[in-house]
Formats: sequence, structure tokens, C-alpha cells
Amino acid sequence: MSLIQISIKQNKKNILSQNSNLVKPIELTLEAANRINFLCKYYKINNGILKVIIQNTGCSGKKFFFKLVRKPSLNYIVFSKYNASFCISSKYVADLNRAKLILTKNNDFIIESPNIIEYCSCGKSFSF
Repeated sequence: MSLIQISIKQNKKNILSQNSNLVKPIELTLEAANRINFLCKYYKINNGILKVIIQNTGCSGKKFFFKLVRKPSLNYIVFSKYNASFCISSKYVADLNRAKLILTKNNDFIIESPNIIEYCSCGKSFSF
């Protein structure tokens, strides 16, 4: 890891800890919460959490993946609303400031964020 990457990570942590009023939590829509709760019941996972995974792949550089888990991974931050929970790596929380986890008409989860500067025409990949 280069010094620049370490510096960027430290700056994001400072933004989160020192200026928490500048970073708005990621919103969860009622429809997305209902879907998370339905999936937890369907797969019989009590208190399940939807894990949002961001990987460096796809046409535009990054891609969202979603997985139902029993507990969050280390360094993941949990957000809860409407008795449903989802978690995102602390690495991306500042990038997803003012984002919203929503459910599409096809029952797919997506994240809408004003910080995503480009979506690929495939609709699956993006870049910050």
C-alpha cells in the first residue's frame, strides 16, 4: 500500500470521526427494507444483514454485489431502518455519502448515489 493510499484512508476516517455532521448515513427505502426482511424469513436467517460488496471489476471500474449474511465482516458498518439491516465496508462509507439503497421493479437492489460520477451502459458498473 502506498503512502498516498494510506493518507486517503486516514482522511476518510478523519472526515467520518471529526465531521460526522458532513457525512449523511446511507438511506434505506421501505421497499428495500421489506425485501431484506422477506429474504431473511425465506432463507431462515434470523436478524440477517444484507452485505453490500464493492469490487474492482466491471466496465466502469467498480461493481456492487449483495449477499445475505448472519453478521457483518470486520470493518463493515451496519445501517438499520424499518427493522432491516445492511452493511458496507468502512472503506466506502465516505464515497457513499447521501446514497440510497433501493429496490428496483425487478426486485434487484441498487445504490443510487450523487457521488457516483459514471455508470456503464450495462447498468451494473460505476466509478466514483
